[in-house]
Amino acid sequence: MAITRTSFFLLGLILVSSCAQISSFQSARTTPKNEGEFGASINVAGISDGFDGGSYGGGVVELWGRYGVGEKTDLGLKLSTGLTFVFDVKQQLVGDQQSKFALAIGGAAGGFLAGEFVHQFHLPLYLSLHPSERIAWYLTPRFINQGIFGQGNVNYLGSSIGVLFGRKVKFGIDLSYAGALANTPEGLQDSNLGVGLFNIGWGVKVPIK
Repeated sequence: MAITRTSFFLLGLILVSSCAQISSFQSARTTPKNEGEFGASINVAGISDGFDGGSYGGGVVELWGRYGVGEKTDLGLKLSTGLTFVFDVKQQLVGDQQSKFALAIGGAAGGFLAGEFVHQFHLPLYLSLHPSERIAWYLTPRFINQGIFGQGNVNYLGSSIGVLFGRKVKFGIDLSYAGALANTPEGLQDSNLGVGLFNIGWGVKVPIK
């Protein structure tokens, strides 16, 4: 009986915490070529003003890795206990790994389970200030498209803001929110999607050489 109750609790936690990955934990600097990083975060994430009339939220653990494939280009993969995944690429346009200011663009694709498979596409812009090598402030505005194939899509506009501190091992705090840009498509009225997406997270990143 205890095992059954535990199983239902874990299933419920996964369902309420399955939502688009909108956390950043990234500055605009890319991972150096042929180097990598591993990161993990603990988050409170969910949706507000759900299309089905409710709001949902829960604890989520995210794990990610990044690898530098060029002097100013890196790739990343992020997974979470909410059964979500996102694959992304980032291209730095302004600055380098030592610049006080950096700007980069990116693209991402992924999805998650919310009763049905929900696909998502991200177009982020990365901006960051680096007063020293021990601290970085970042802002990541992004456009998000997510939906269920054959039922409709929702476009969101939002942003992440946060700080990373530490020279090699970096700790971070990330606050993210995205809001829907239009009315709910009719096919998504009873889905587990919502008008607002939110995430509050605490994370750590470790370089891998």
